Amino acid sequence: MPADLRKLVVDYLNEAKLMQIATAKNNRPWVASVWYAHDDRECSGKTLEKARNLYLKKYSGAEKIPMEKLRDPVFAAAFYAVRPRSFVLFDEVNFPNEPRQEINL
Repeated sequence: MPADLRKLVVDYLNEAKLMQIATAKNNRPWVASVWYAHDDRECSGKTLEKARNLYLKKYSGAEKIPMEKLRDPVFAAAFYAVRPRSFVLFDEVNFPNEPRQEINL
């Protein structure tokens, strides 16, 4: 992948606040829009508190959810570590002739 495309994706991840995550199980697709915080370090061993702090750093106006609430299985919010296999960027400004750019990771 060209280095400038990789930089564009990293810049996008740092600046954007909402993304769509798509997956499939038994040939049935599923897509969700999610608020996210990007961290370029590997996620193994990452704690819930670290994920929460990344989120709060990006969304300074966000309500500070107590850790006890996040540990409660009934609570409707959660943090997830996601390791995508590919990233699809639609960019008509930088790629007017081929705006769909797919990066396999």
